[in-house]
Amino acid sequence: MSSPAARGVTSNSGEGLALQVAERAIARRVATIAFVRSLLEASAVTLALLAVGVLLARVLAHTVLRPEPRWAWLLLGALAWASWRAWRERPGPEACALYLDRRLGLHGLAVAAHEREPGPWEQALEAALRETSGALPRYRPWRALGRLALAAALLAAVQLLPPPAQ
Repeated sequence: MSSPAARGVTSNSGEGLALQVAERAIARRVATIAFVRSLLEASAVTLALLAVGVLLARVLAHTVLRPEPRWAWLLLGALAWASWRAWRERPGPEACALYLDRRLGLHGLAVAAHEREPGPWEQALEAALRETSGALPRYRPWRALGRLALAAALLAAVQLLPPPAQ
């Protein structure tokens, strides 16, 4: 088990609380971004593979596969993948402190809070961490949504092809 200092917990209960709250917020945001990004990407891949499978069934087996509700079960794989990626990409407290230092221009104060006992610099750190919502990582899903829309359009186009000649 790691020591309290290694986990970012200081000796006094009130000291370091703002840093812990900010680190948890960053870790949650990074995990959420990883989940959404991975879910969109895996769903796009699933739809594209489904479109290829439907097309191969038409061309090779001369069979028309109509959409069925049970095809939605294929997206469980995408959900499992996204959950695993969110768990895997969740950063630790030290990585979050480094991110805060860089993003808020704290000049190493957040990292120092993990390495040293509290000092006079901690008041400056607490003041700088009062409003961290602007420092949280952002995700712009437009590229992943575009790929998902493209894969869905591909599946729709394959479904609209005329049935194969017997």
